[in-house]
Amino acid sequence: EARQLTQVKPKVSDKRIALVIGNGSYQRVSPLDNPVNDATDIAAALRTLRFDVIIGTDTNLVQMKRLIREFGEKLAQQKGVGLFYYAGHGVEVRGKNFLVPIDADIAREVETEFYAIDVNLILTQMDDANNGFNIVILDACRNNPFSRGWSRSGDTGGLANVNAPTGSFIAFAAAPGKTASDGKGTRNGVFTGALLKILKRPNLKLEEVFKTTREEVMRLTDSKQVPWDSSSVKGDFYFVRESGLESSKVVLSAVAISTPNLATPCGAPEQPACGEAALNQVSIIGSVASRLIGAEPVILTKPEFPSFARGMSGTIRIQLSVDTKGKVTDARPVSGPSVFYQASIAAAMSSKYKPTIYEGKAVGLVRELIYSFDGGGQSPCEDSGLRIISKPQTAYTEKGRSRNVRGTVILRVNFMDDGEIGVVDVVKALDAGLTSSAIVAAKKITFIPACKDGTRISVLKQIDYTYDIY
Repeated sequence: EARQLTQVKPKVSDKRIALVIGNGSYQRVSPLDNPVNDATDIAAALRTLRFDVIIGTDTNLVQMKRLIREFGEKLAQQKGVGLFYYAGHGVEVRGKNFLVPIDADIAREVETEFYAIDVNLILTQMDDANNGFNIVILDACRNNPFSRGWSRSGDTGGLANVNAPTGSFIAFAAAPGKTASDGKGTRNGVFTGALLKILKRPNLKLEEVFKTTREEVMRLTDSKQVPWDSSSVKGDFYFVRESGLESSKVVLSAVAISTPNLATPCGAPEQPACGEAALNQVSIIGSVASRLIGAEPVILTKPEFPSFARGMSGTIRIQLSVDTKGKVTDARPVSGPSVFYQASIAAAMSSKYKPTIYEGKAVGLVRELIYSFDGGGQSPCEDSGLRIISKPQTAYTEKGRSRNVRGTVILRVNFMDDGEIGVVDVVKALDAGLTSSAIVAAKKITFIPACKDGTRISVLKQIDYTYDIY
């Protein structure tokens, strides 16, 4: 049944409210390893994306209903963008989808609606909130844990398709009637693990986030698992929105022009190094572009492939500050595996541009370069632990010095399997801006991901930064 919602084009500044639930410790059916981790990591990621997050893990039926009610009331009061995420067992009964609490004991199919949560209950709460834009993410397309005791035959698990009500977007971990992998020996399920990597990428529309996630899941599962979505949203929504690259004198937008990857496979003939960096040039677009003279690159240096990054691949975005003479004065990594940061920064700093003229005057500007690295990463890695290549020193803040603040900031860092720094949680904090300084330093750590059974894995590791005054 279609639901009519209003105001379906939220602004970036709108309030963001999320309910995240992960159930794994089932009492009467097979437990699941990853949902609690999935929910915890998704909640942490959403908080960094300005969501006010309500989270429940290993919840029973009463707890789930209370959380859903709290979420609905909060959404109705504050409006904005609503997001519901669930990881755990889910079942389809007669065309309806149900989310399974950890205490569910469903002996017969007909009892499902009494002991599980109908997905329509969540959709109804969002509908009644009249907030205008809603996102539902269901990583619950697993095998039906109750099917052995049910009378129906041929039950292969998975969820039924749901037509997204007006103003909403619904994402499934697998196609209708198909099952999703809970992940083996990894912290996250395949779908949520892929989503976590992509969620924070800037300037991806909502649909692009889940399209990219689908492509990654299909790659990881050899197309055995195909995430699905249903949408009726209007307008665009971005989890991360960067309005444009700007300097003090000119504001412009930059877009990377994709060029064929110049990388040669690892170990190919006449290839002395194992892997090569490919360079994608940058073009300036937008209303300002027609009034810019110059600005095109004179020299674009291609990075050297780091010898210690054998078998790794990735794309690095570097933000450049270019002065009035066309010289690069600063280069900072924006995203990508940290193992390639040093090489990318060195190459970017040696680049040269024609002086930029805007309305008859030389101006400085900020622009972007994209480097693609291919180290022949398709082959299995050798089993090893996390290897930290470099750990940048943290800066002592002036406020910290003036207050004579001493002590240690303890962080729990997610060193992700793709070489990027994931969520950074604070275990022990200090005031005077020292905790923020430590987080900034932690996000610049260069490392080689851990490897287990031939596959790179994400690892949580405690990182300490000690402040003292000498």
